[in-house]
Amino acid sequence: MTEAKYKGLDLLPLYNEYIDEHPNGLEPSVEMKHWANGAYLRTELVKFTLFKRYGAIVAAGDRHLAEFCPGHWFLHDKKTIQDEYGFSLTTVAWRKEEWQGRIKKQEEYYNGKPFERFDSGEESVRQIKALVGLGNFVTNVNIPNYGQIPNQPIGAVVETNAYFSGDSVRPVFAGEIPVGLNALITRIIDEQEMVVDAALDGDYEKAFIAFLY
Repeated sequence: MTEAKYKGLDLLPLYNEYIDEHPNGLEPSVEMKHWANGAYLRTELVKFTLFKRYGAIVAAGDRHLAEFCPGHWFLHDKKTIQDEYGFSLTTVAWRKEEWQGRIKKQEEYYNGKPFERFDSGEESVRQIKALVGLGNFVTNVNIPNYGQIPNQPIGAVVETNAYFSGDSVRPVFAGEIPVGLNALITRIIDEQEMVVDAALDGDYEKAFIAFLY
């Protein structure tokens, strides 16, 4: 996000001041510190660092942001991850345990447990409602680049805002990405396309090159 305003007020300088006031990041919430949520622990230092480096607000969790940057930036070793940038990684053990919980829940419903309806907060519900004509909706989604980002390849899948309405999803023009950030994103696009090509061609050498990218 290279621009953010509220009632005519430029929010980026305020965001910059906020970062300066929190040089060690933010204190994780009590809920985030809970053992069950440990894999999602973060202090926002990755996004703060990227803002200072590129002057743009990056809207995602620190773990997700780190994986799209060169590995030696934020994922070099355990000390870098936990001590310097204050976030946690999702372990394989946690994924297995979480998956078993889902399987158990599915089995309970299959065996007759009443299904409880509740508001999950998932935006996909609002997207579906908009697509069937129950109100319009704008949100960020993965969608082919039709020109909403002029300095990225046409057809590359990018995450930008889109306008959902009856039977229609139309990208919202985002403008060009700043040079530094654009280089990072272009690297990821090239890598992902190489992985897909390697999979379709059954080319292990190409897949290895993508892994090294």
